[in-house]
Amino acid sequence: YAEIPIASFLYLPPNIKPDKSHPAIIFAHGGPQWQHMNDWYPRLQFFVSRGYIILAPNYHGSTGFGREFMESLRKDCGGADLRDLVFGVDYLKRIGYADPDRIAIMGDSWGGYLTLMALTKTPDLWAAGVARVPLANWFTAHQNEDPVLQANDEWLMGDPVENKELWQDRSPIFFADKIRAPLLL
Repeated sequence: YAEIPIASFLYLPPNIKPDKSHPAIIFAHGGPQWQHMNDWYPRLQFFVSRGYIILAPNYHGSTGFGREFMESLRKDCGGADLRDLVFGVDYLKRIGYADPDRIAIMGDSWGGYLTLMALTKTPDLWAAGVARVPLANWFTAHQNEDPVLQANDEWLMGDPVENKELWQDRSPIFFADKIRAPLLL
């Protein structure tokens, strides 16, 4: 995996100083075939108005950056996309505004999935997590979905029997015991 620049939106509260004292949130958009855009996000603006820094990366799998980038998650869900979010934490630490001990992760749907992946695969990075409508178990999701979503799962992750180890490794439910930070589901 080569580190490449990832387009992101950085929301800074007004008049803050780079004194490493401010809470921050990595916001993972849904999808994964979606993108964070220059738009009105009331929930994010609420947090910014309360002094939080928000970093909203367009991680691997996002649309708008070419087909290869969008399809880069095939058989790597919770891999390159999660690494992009972890690099976001490093970026926040480098620019000096965020308190490294008060960085949370938050997302809805696929962003909720990435929140659970982050809390289970890199548990020591996060002060908290908020996962709204997340995917937690590829097997049960696939089993209970309509055929269109099942086909999408298989496009993303391969066959659930042939790729059982990948499906298990990328299902955060199997690693729930690793979570250290408070989690709101």
